[in-house]
Amino acid sequence: MVRRIYTTMQGKPIDFDNIRLKNELVPAVGNMKVNARGDEITPDGNILKKRDDIVEQKVQAELKNIQKFEEEEFGGDLEITPEEAQKILSKGKKSKSQEK
Repeated sequence: MVRRIYTTMQGKPIDFDNIRLKNELVPAVGNMKVNARGDEITPDGNILKKRDDIVEQKVQAELKNIQKFEEEEFGGDLEITPEEAQKILSKGKKSKSQEK
């Protein structure tokens, strides 16, 4: 990982990665009830669900949708591995730089 240390106009160094790491458990600003890392939290700051669990649930739901689509469209004859499904899903999503 590349360390991002920037210098202000007054010559003071600022390490944004260090600031990000120190504050990842701080509740995020807004109404989503998450911390800066993306974990779901309670109003007092305790973690309900970790971000990794949330992402895994979404991936599993997408895989179930793909399997359901395959069964409807192809009668279940089409075989696809989870790795191929991930490639298909990642191709459909554009990054912010590609959208511009």
